[in-house]
Amino acid sequence: MAEGVAFGIAEKIITDLGSLALEEIGFTVGFKKELKKLENTAITIKAVLSHAEELQLNNLQVRTWLTRVKDASYEADDIITDFATHALKKKLVSNFFSLSNSILFRYKMAQRIKEVRGNFNDIIADKSFHLLDNRVENYTRVYDDNVEREHTHSYVVESKIFGRDVDKENVVELLLDLNPQDNPSVIPIQGMGGLGKTTLAQLLYNDSRIKVAFKQKMWVCVSQDFGVKRITEKIIKSITKKECPNLEMDQLQACLREQLEGKRYLLVLDDVWNENAEKWEKLKDLLIGGARGSKIMVTTRSEKVASIMRTVSTYHLSGLTDDDCWKLFKHRAFETGQEQEHQKLAEIGKDIVRKCGGVPLAAKALGSLMHSKTEEHEWVRVKENDVWGLSQEITGILPALMLSYNHLPFYLRQCFAYCSIYPKGYRIGKEDLILSWIAQGFVHSSGRSQFLEDIGCEYVKELMWGSFFQEPQVDCFGNLVSFTVHDLVHNVAQFVAGTECFIVEGETKNDIPEGVRHLSITEDNLSIGLLSSFSEKSNLRSLYLNTKVFIGGILPRFRCLRALSLQLESCNVPTSIGKLKHLRYLEICSESIVVIPNSFCKLQSLETLRLYCSKLRELPRDIRKMTKLRHIDLDESSSLTHMPSGLGHLTSLRTLPLFVPGKKIGCKLNELHALIHIAGRLTIQNLENVNNFRDSAKANLKGKENLQILKLFWNEMGDQEVDREEIAFHVLGNLEPSQNIKRLKINGYGNQRLPRWMMQPLLPNLMKVTLSGCRKCQHLPPFGQLPSLKVLKLEKMDALQFIEGSLVGRSRECFSSLERVFLRSIPNLENWIQIKEEEKSLLSLPRLAQLVVWDCPKLTSMPLLPSLEELNVGKCRERLIHSLLKVITWDSTISLCSYSLANLKHLKIGECDDLVCWPEVGLQGLTSLESLMIAFCPRMTNLPEEGLRGMTSLQRLTILDCESLNSLSGMRYLTALQDLSLVRCKEVHILDDMDDLASLDTLHIETIPKLVSLPEGLRNATSMQTIAVVDCEDLMVLPDCLGNFTSLQQLQVSRCPKLEAFPNEMSYPTTLQHLVISCCEGLKIWPNGLGNLKSLQGLGISCSSSLPSLPEEMQHLSTLRTLSLGGCKGFTTLPDWLINFTSLQQLEIYDFPDLKCLPEWMQSFPALQELYIFQCGHLTSRCRKEKGEDWPKIAGVPKIELDQNRIQ
Repeated sequence: MAEGVAFGIAEKIITDLGSLALEEIGFTVGFKKELKKLENTAITIKAVLSHAEELQLNNLQVRTWLTRVKDASYEADDIITDFATHALKKKLVSNFFSLSNSILFRYKMAQRIKEVRGNFNDIIADKSFHLLDNRVENYTRVYDDNVEREHTHSYVVESKIFGRDVDKENVVELLLDLNPQDNPSVIPIQGMGGLGKTTLAQLLYNDSRIKVAFKQKMWVCVSQDFGVKRITEKIIKSITKKECPNLEMDQLQACLREQLEGKRYLLVLDDVWNENAEKWEKLKDLLIGGARGSKIMVTTRSEKVASIMRTVSTYHLSGLTDDDCWKLFKHRAFETGQEQEHQKLAEIGKDIVRKCGGVPLAAKALGSLMHSKTEEHEWVRVKENDVWGLSQEITGILPALMLSYNHLPFYLRQCFAYCSIYPKGYRIGKEDLILSWIAQGFVHSSGRSQFLEDIGCEYVKELMWGSFFQEPQVDCFGNLVSFTVHDLVHNVAQFVAGTECFIVEGETKNDIPEGVRHLSITEDNLSIGLLSSFSEKSNLRSLYLNTKVFIGGILPRFRCLRALSLQLESCNVPTSIGKLKHLRYLEICSESIVVIPNSFCKLQSLETLRLYCSKLRELPRDIRKMTKLRHIDLDESSSLTHMPSGLGHLTSLRTLPLFVPGKKIGCKLNELHALIHIAGRLTIQNLENVNNFRDSAKANLKGKENLQILKLFWNEMGDQEVDREEIAFHVLGNLEPSQNIKRLKINGYGNQRLPRWMMQPLLPNLMKVTLSGCRKCQHLPPFGQLPSLKVLKLEKMDALQFIEGSLVGRSRECFSSLERVFLRSIPNLENWIQIKEEEKSLLSLPRLAQLVVWDCPKLTSMPLLPSLEELNVGKCRERLIHSLLKVITWDSTISLCSYSLANLKHLKIGECDDLVCWPEVGLQGLTSLESLMIAFCPRMTNLPEEGLRGMTSLQRLTILDCESLNSLSGMRYLTALQDLSLVRCKEVHILDDMDDLASLDTLHIETIPKLVSLPEGLRNATSMQTIAVVDCEDLMVLPDCLGNFTSLQQLQVSRCPKLEAFPNEMSYPTTLQHLVISCCEGLKIWPNGLGNLKSLQGLGISCSSSLPSLPEEMQHLSTLRTLSLGGCKGFTTLPDWLINFTSLQQLEIYDFPDLKCLPEWMQSFPALQELYIFQCGHLTSRCRKEKGEDWPKIAGVPKIELDQNRIQ
């Protein structure tokens, strides 16, 4: 990084020294000459830097010289920054400079200039300088950063995968195998870095066969930090798509168990480095409970890691053949077919590919590098470059990647090296990175017409194209949001950055190197002394503190800081931050901070202020003085009461996601007028505070052409506030956005009329519209004429009757791009469009894929929905359901019909009180349906037998709380059914017609009080994995076939008081992992064969009056991990044989009223993590923390609950 940093700073010095800002300070003519000499010196050194990077690899003398240049350049840049800050203060405060202050400042600056010039002169006198200077004239490669950069794609699309077809099929076979004894089965994919292990795993993860086989899929990038809690959080997030902050480990464990229980899952642990077997066992223990065939796929470079984790043979991934590498290389290096026109280049290219060693990452990176080179000598130079002699074994650097770095222009080198501040495997936010680059001065504008942020985006595109970044994620508009850096590429970044960037994470206890300029700390147990001693001699420019350690007292020592990120637990913000005069980027995350101190306004150089503080109420009152601010990024969920007055002075602002007009104090809407550059998203809250609508007329949102998302919020108004309604109408009318807007949300608007700009189709780029709480609005805009509209969300619209007013003068295929519609709580909505009955069948929403209709009781019909895939209807009328499932056309002579919902995959019907019967012919057309849920339909008596005939793709059927349902006839047609749940349907007394459900693997029957028996037809469900029968009062017998399910993993029979016995001949399958038999008071004998369940991990047993003792065979289940015992009246102590359960992690004891005490051997459960005791009489008092007689026996258990109160 040294040559890249030095080059970049030299460029910045030259630019800044020539700026007018410095001339305005009023230095003497002699002093200006000194500055000019410094500028000339910088130009001289810059001229030779472009030749230093290749020599430094093998020349320690040049490498040392570059470090000196870098340090001197940083010092010069600090002086320049002091000049700029001095000039800015003079502009802002006219009387700032007294004569004595000015003389003292000039004297200090003169001394610093002379010192820096002396350092530079010594550097120029060094023989390393002359070694480089002599090469300038003969060196053919010259970088000119002013040359227009090559145009690249908006983001890289993953290249076609070459040479992995056989590997893919081999691993698919392992993943689909149901026979392995271990569950979950662990399959490691092992190979050297850059071979494409992650890419292969991604191919497998997204394969259609894998999607069908696994009900739950999770992906976690592990990298070098194998924290069990961290990985568990990531797994849960991968399932729920939500963060789970501030949860204890036991809460995470319970959450994970709930998500995985009984489901066949696939978990990918990508890029694992952990060689600690104990850590792996702790994580593996959390992953039990999945259905048979669950798999964990691990990618790793280490054979040792693979051997620790595997339960089957490791899959070793080899390098690509030269032919496959060539295909990948030419895919990047040439346009399609272009290699035929450049035969000579192609031949040289094949020689280059042979140097890649079969590593696809190297081939891809070199292909990207050669794409812009058209001269033969350029290709030869790459082929014969000295970098190929770099030893990967010694340096950890892939020569091909180092070569790609060396060919980066200088403006990209320091930007790329800076990425080593992020841990391996970290997903980097594009905006975060660009703003950090700008703060460090890495981004340079070639002209005044281009924003630095836009130039930074171009930098990212170039690095993405060169394969320095990978795995792009985009938002709904197709904009690049984030990406990752491959581990091998990260190694290059660390190598070239040297000690410039340093991360304190995990178990790092070493001192922070003296030369560090950019520091990231994620270690919660960081010693404040370590950071304090480092600060004494620090020239730190970036400090990212992802830890709760408070460092307010030492912050002022970091006088050179350009970027600072803090996480704070206290509600007090360190006022010392205001002393960091060079600071350009400041980020604060806190759940406690309420007010940002006004001392922040001393940060005259600050460009980015990011405040993610949910309780924040006030910004600094003098924020108008921070005239360099370009980004004020605020959490939209913050509690801001108003914006400070004078915000309109910050005319450089590009980011302002939240604006809150004050009622009596603070900023008015008219201050938005001057903020013409704000881009991205803008939310304006508390619009009811606007008393003078003329303020809104001056906001000029229409002129803010870079806004993509606009949200306008009123707190909902009362019925009698007529004046407020009229003001709201004018305010909304004045807040017309530009035609570039893509998302619009209006919440709480209280007038029945909408302004003119909304009633005309003036927003051609609008993709999503949300109207919420606009309760008086009677007529909607002509949304159907918006050509780009994809999502329409309407809720709490009390007065709305129709979505479209009329078809007159319009195409019948309006809403041509609409894909998703949400209609919620619209009590008077009658129809989609106000047209005659005979015209309804002509209206279509041709691309609609998802429709949610909830609490729209008057809605009776919808347009035709030929592409619909997901339908959720609730609190609606039967007539609407019949309309949606209608047949479009029917020809009785040839028995052909066309169905409205032929592509429907997921259907949910809920809380439809008047639904009695289904349109059988319409249901027959649901041939693509995969899941059907019916809930809270109290009058529905049965599913139509003939209607089920066409549901040949149905995999999941769930029926909840349908109290009149008495029959499930027609089930035999559901031949693809895998999951059947029947819950709280009190009139069902028989389950029959199930002989053909061969695919059924999950059966859940709960609260079916009249059910006498389970059907014998289940015997054909040979794939059965999970059976739960709960709260069935009249159930007397279980089918004899229960013992024939050789794949059964979970069996629960609970609260079935009339069940007297399990089948006589029943033998439990050896695959059974979880068994619960509880609260079955009529049971007279425990089932045979419990002691043979060698795979059993969880057991729940409760005694009764007819079975007062525990089954003797239990004592042989020494591998149990979870055990629940209850209902054992008369037990004064626990059975001694429980001491053999050394693997027990969770123990629950309930309803032991006579239990006197816990045995001494309770201390002998080394793995016990959770203990639950309730309804056990005076035993509860004996187990009180620190006080009870039995407390010493259980004190070592991490989690303890007594009568549902957690005590530890």
